[in-house]
Amino acid sequence: MNHRRKYFSITLFFFLGLFALTSHSQTEVGFSEGKILIPEGTSLAGYLPRRVFRNFDSPYASYFKSSVGFSNLPRTKVIAIKSNSQIVLIATIDVIAIDPEMRKQAEALLQNKFKEKISLYLIATHTHSGPGGFSKFELWQHLAIDKFNNQIFDLFLNSIIDSSTQAISNFKKAKMSFQSIAIDEVTYNRRRSLFLNPKANLITFINEDNKKIVSLFNFPIHGTVLGPKNLYLSGDLPNLLEVKLQKSFQHPFMFISGAAGDVGPKLDKNKYFELDSAGDFVLMETLVENIVGQVISKWNQTESSELKTISHQTFYIDLPKANVNLSRCLEFVLPKKFQWISKLFFNVSMPQDLNKPMELSIMKWNNLHFYLIPGEPITEIGKLIESKSLEYNLTNPILFTLANSYYGYILTKNEFQRGGYESCNSFYGSSYGENFLSGVYNSIQKFSSIQ
Repeated sequence: MNHRRKYFSITLFFFLGLFALTSHSQTEVGFSEGKILIPEGTSLAGYLPRRVFRNFDSPYASYFKSSVGFSNLPRTKVIAIKSNSQIVLIATIDVIAIDPEMRKQAEALLQNKFKEKISLYLIATHTHSGPGGFSKFELWQHLAIDKFNNQIFDLFLNSIIDSSTQAISNFKKAKMSFQSIAIDEVTYNRRRSLFLNPKANLITFINEDNKKIVSLFNFPIHGTVLGPKNLYLSGDLPNLLEVKLQKSFQHPFMFISGAAGDVGPKLDKNKYFELDSAGDFVLMETLVENIVGQVISKWNQTESSELKTISHQTFYIDLPKANVNLSRCLEFVLPKKFQWISKLFFNVSMPQDLNKPMELSIMKWNNLHFYLIPGEPITEIGKLIESKSLEYNLTNPILFTLANSYYGYILTKNEFQRGGYESCNSFYGSSYGENFLSGVYNSIQKFSSIQ
């Protein structure tokens, strides 16, 4: 009898403990954002026309023109997700591209601080009017980002740590809703290709009180309207879009671009993107109002569901040797009658820093599948990834581009051969797109086999 009671007690305690563990395993979500107090006179990254031979105006600008003021301060935004004892951070910062060293340092510091396994995915909003000086990679310094500055780097690094810490401290049990809508007549294919993707993905986290924590707005659009004549630090289109969406829906929004390597913002029905337009701020306001108006009219909040499945894995893609095709670059800048000169130039090898395997991450949230790509794939590349994902039953494929690092523009072979700005900034030759897709397809196959 005593033996039976003992057995019953052990069994009861086991199931009570199991129930307790299960009851506390519901996904928790936190969100935070912080402004980065960039010093006055910081250079603006993003456009070669802002390049100067030498800058004496500010200690924070060496190769590029220093800023003359702020349209808005750069920000860090972090969505923290905790499920089954793992923490995943999706963070964006207002820069043109992600420095991989910054991401790795931030992830290591956060793991040491919390003594937990933390995975940080860091994504650029791709503003071309954000601060420079945050990367040690010399090629980017000279072309777009300016001389490395420890103070600027530390400001961004500390902001990532602080915002991530705050997001984790804001953890609340949460559910998730998802919907895709078409946003029409706000983008165009700037290479005049037939490919264009109007789909916006809206993912919203909702707490137990039915209050919205944050919405993630994923849309393929090059987030740059302000041209090189603008000397005000700005988060550009992504920042204004987040501000207007938050004002309309009364909760925070976070923008992440999709496959927009050949997608420009269509500023109105008769006028496309002009870098030196005097009305950049006015045109940007009009464009953003158009996007927000369509979101208001088309977005119906779907029923939220518990976030039960979170998994993620990183794969490595070997790339061809990095080089730049000067012929393609010169074709873009030379007048037509002088383009014959470009044929005299050939491929030039690039710095060894570019000859590293690409890290591609795939993440699953319930029936959503995310691809975190460290570059700018064109629309056609994005559509091919979505199709292959569906072939392997990885439903609702969503592309997060400009994530974790930067490997330039990713084009198909035919698009690379056409030349132009994107080909000039595609650093792995005509086979880059095919090589990249082959690596992505292998990653999809491996990821699907472990689900």
